[in-house]
Amino acid sequence: MRWRAIGCIIWAAAGVFLLLGFLSQQAAAGGTLPVNLSGNTSFARFPTIARAPDGTLCAAWSDNRDTFWNIYSTCSADNGRSWGIPGQVYSSAQESLHPALLFSGTVPVLAWTEEISITGQRVFTIYQKMDRSIVVAVPDIRQPVPRPSIALGHDGALHLVFADRRSGPSDLVSDVCYARRPAGSAGWVPATVIFTGTSTGSMDPRISAAPSGVLHVVWSESSPGIYQILYMTGTVNMGGEVTWSPPITASDIVSLTWQPDVAITPNGDVHIVWTEKVGDHHYPAYTRFNATGGRTPPQRLGGPFQINKAPHLAAVVAGEGEQVCVAWNAQPEGKSEEDIFLICSKDGGNTWSQPENLSRTPAMSIRPSVAVAPDGSVHVVWQELADTDLYLEYRVYYTRKWPYSVYLPLVMRNVR
Repeated sequence: MRWRAIGCIIWAAAGVFLLLGFLSQQAAAGGTLPVNLSGNTSFARFPTIARAPDGTLCAAWSDNRDTFWNIYSTCSADNGRSWGIPGQVYSSAQESLHPALLFSGTVPVLAWTEEISITGQRVFTIYQKMDRSIVVAVPDIRQPVPRPSIALGHDGALHLVFADRRSGPSDLVSDVCYARRPAGSAGWVPATVIFTGTSTGSMDPRISAAPSGVLHVVWSESSPGIYQILYMTGTVNMGGEVTWSPPITASDIVSLTWQPDVAITPNGDVHIVWTEKVGDHHYPAYTRFNATGGRTPPQRLGGPFQINKAPHLAAVVAGEGEQVCVAWNAQPEGKSEEDIFLICSKDGGNTWSQPENLSRTPAMSIRPSVAVAPDGSVHVVWQELADTDLYLEYRVYYTRKWPYSVYLPLVMRNVR
């Protein structure tokens, strides 16, 4: 009996040791295990996530469970611990893609792109939904698969940017276009060109609105041998009209730059990220424009990273208070498929944590979207390959990074 008791104690101790080891690995990862939000009855792609002032989280994506690709969403009222059953946002026989999501108070606001074939040509319309009201924001877009970006002004107006070939289908150069929906209005003011693309064109414009009401737009601009991220601001007058500043270069000029993103923290600082490629090396890059007008030189937030099947890193940014977080997809060492990485700053972008692998799954994970809560928790969604088709067969996953996880600063000031 004595030896049996001793054996039980040894096995119990071993069990506790193994449990602690498992928990320590989870704690080291800094977040919850990935959760499938879209389910296993369909494929889902192009996810986005946003947080309301009351703490509600919502995610949206393009989903084919109804034969057609429609926009679906789900929400969480407990900081991401549990999620509702996905519901259809809008039913259409067209292909609905690239949802953009934000909150107006506690009301979700969505914009997305739908493809409509006209006489054999691909033509797109951007729709916008607030509460139960669905309107056409921008019709007759000729740019292949425009990806809308939407922002909420301090007066309640909605602001939207996208790329389009405004001169018609024969024009191969895309421009940066802007549309707005005034507060209380039932419809959108017709879109206008706010920057005329150069020889290769303007791509992937993103917009964010500062607490002051100033609009901030970034996009990728290229011409033969020159690739850069451009940035401009827009001042909204009392009548809602916008005066746009001349654009400036946010990035350094490198061999390739891709798909920028922009976020404004409550103090008015403007945080911009993008992908850089030099040779076969990919880097997430960052710069900050202070509310007072100062600017930090562009810097790389780690790397180089490898890309296997994804076209680029697809860096995205979000912030709350002094915390700013950047997520991207890249191939981790020892694995052939991309995972989702996250890096955060707790001092407004001056110093950064080490890059952390959030998805940690065998399948390819790409296209992250990120939201940051006032309590410091970071919420990330992405699309993960569920079969073999790299274009269609994905599902949407979510994880939450705990605000009390260990923070290991990586001091990077003005480095490249």
